[in-house]
Amino acid sequence: MAVQRFLKFSKFLPEFGWEPIIITVENGSYPYYDESLLKEISPSLRIYRTKTFEPFELYNLIRGKKGKTMPVVSVGSHKRRTIFQRVSEYVRANFFIPDARKGWLPYAVKQADEILEQEKIDAVITTGPPHSAHLIGLALKKKYGLKWLADLRDPWTGIFYNKLLPRTGASERKDKELETAVLQTADVVTVISPGMKKQFESRAKKIEVIYNGYDQEDFTGAVPAADDKFIIRYVGNLMASQNAENFWKALQQLRLSGFEFQLEFIGRVDELVMASIEKAGLSDVTVYKGFVAQKDAIQLTKTASLLLFVIPAVEDIN
Repeated sequence: MAVQRFLKFSKFLPEFGWEPIIITVENGSYPYYDESLLKEISPSLRIYRTKTFEPFELYNLIRGKKGKTMPVVSVGSHKRRTIFQRVSEYVRANFFIPDARKGWLPYAVKQADEILEQEKIDAVITTGPPHSAHLIGLALKKKYGLKWLADLRDPWTGIFYNKLLPRTGASERKDKELETAVLQTADVVTVISPGMKKQFESRAKKIEVIYNGYDQEDFTGAVPAADDKFIIRYVGNLMASQNAENFWKALQQLRLSGFEFQLEFIGRVDELVMASIEKAGLSDVTVYKGFVAQKDAIQLTKTASLLLFVIPAVEDIN
């Protein structure tokens, strides 16, 4: 949803009289890359791509991998970590605040400066995570006084996996200071749920909820396929904190009573979850399909007999 939210905003904003100009990175690092989404970009949309500094290429080099591909967050996994993994996690948690994308800040601000010299810009929008993107908006707000909308798609300091990271007190305070500066400086903050609004509203100047929506065109032609199997399907990455052990056990009880089904996962599944499913005796009726393009994910969503959604098992989640 991270990419799709503002990909769709850029598609529909012109209908409301706004012409977006996009600044993004060139050859950035991502856990997955869906090239089919490039078709969503309007030919008239102006996009500026800049250099950036990200530590993932160096990280991969040290661990014997090539390229800039970044790993999917696996905080809370039962997998035994090497000394290198523990040290790199500590560095990530305490030296890259608010996140490891902060190296984009000078490049993005420089590109924005050049655009502002040539264009009449009425407002700036930043979207995160990565929440370091909001530091770009903060810099531009202080420099030019432009109207600024900060869109927070996920919690910032309160996101559940921060509680599992080896963060020092100083790092937590610094991150909180940056979060508060953004909330208090942005002309308006948008979030995706009332729960997130409640989390931020005491510090934000103005805050509004804009729910994640959907584009009807994405569902054109996605017709449910005829299938005699009862398919329980999860679409998305499933982390250790989302291990629904009691649900797997309940499914096994249903199976023993004669109910036939297939359990499918589309995306990355943590090893702890896979081990728990195996322990429940469901291995022979479970399929792991990995990452798929958005159009295929939509089709798989529509053709499921039952869609599974698992909330992470953490305190104070909204």
